[in-house]
Amino acid sequence: MVNADVDRYLSLVDGVIMTEGADVDPGIYGELPIPQMGGIDPVRDAFEMKLTKRILAEGKPLLAICRGGQVLNVAAGGSLWQDINKQVNGALKHSQ
Repeated sequence: MVNADVDRYLSLVDGVIMTEGADVDPGIYGELPIPQMGGIDPVRDAFEMKLTKRILAEGKPLLAICRGGQVLNVAAGGSLWQDINKQVNGALKHSQ
């Protein structure tokens, strides 16, 4: 069903804005979750990963904000810090 939805939605738009939300499941980029990681949404992850890979392949415009930037990074083959404050010494606090 995810493929059919991606096909349908991409046929209706000229570009996509991807916004904030839950953490990206670390299993997608080959890691086990750490205790400090936030919640995940497996259904949204599956849809947005498929959507983003298709956007990249088709060259459609994409504005990726917050989680959207993380999804874009992972869809393009990157990885993430699951909790930057716990994993990187001296990191700036993301949520104030």
